[in-house]
Amino acid sequence: MSTHPDPERLAALATGESPDAELAAHLATCAQCTAELEALRALAGRLSDLESVDWVEPPAMVGDTVLAAARADARAGEAPETQARPALRPRRWLLVAAAAVVGVIVGVLGGRTLWPASVQPAPEVVLAAARLDTLDTGVQQGTATLVETATGIELRVTTSPVSPGSGYVEVWLINTDGVRMVSVGVLSNGTSGVFPVARGLIDAGYLIVDISREGLDDKPQHSGDSVVRGQLSL
Repeated sequence: MSTHPDPERLAALATGESPDAELAAHLATCAQCTAELEALRALAGRLSDLESVDWVEPPAMVGDTVLAAARADARAGEAPETQARPALRPRRWLLVAAAAVVGVIVGVLGGRTLWPASVQPAPEVVLAAARLDTLDTGVQQGTATLVETATGIELRVTTSPVSPGSGYVEVWLINTDGVRMVSVGVLSNGTSGVFPVARGLIDAGYLIVDISREGLDDKPQHSGDSVVRGQLSL
């Protein structure tokens, strides 16, 4: 994929759609798109949690205006094939993309109007990030981000598709002593996941993110079959 995906594709991923091989490979090596996707996932999660908010019907033209602006910014942000694409797109691009995902989420959640009268999402803080490389070749296959939210700390992982083989794919945090480790969850779709992490683990030095293939053998220990690994830089 020579160009960045448009906002609708990222919005679809944020609401649960699995990426195709080309898009997953792009996300594994593009920090910019990964950051945008995580922002959209955060927005999608907050909207899905707003079950008790009194909603206000927006003007009919708002949805069309937002999506039109997102598409216009996407076209304007595309660099000619003969020129290198800028490392960062304008901040407005991310804001419009985040607004555009609201229209997609409305459809995914059954057409419910998601327009709160007064909702101020709590700010998120990126605490650390890491590139996830293969252990044998050192090739980057994904990214991991540690984010502090209003409800706690989350580890957000995105990788190229990982085949579970005959078992499943698991995400671990390994201590910097190289010995102690804890499982933080299963990467159920083999490409991305968000996992709550206790602050005490981070303070105790559990900073190495490891993704492994595990067998259905009732053994809680790490299988030793690590696919990618990387250390979070605080």
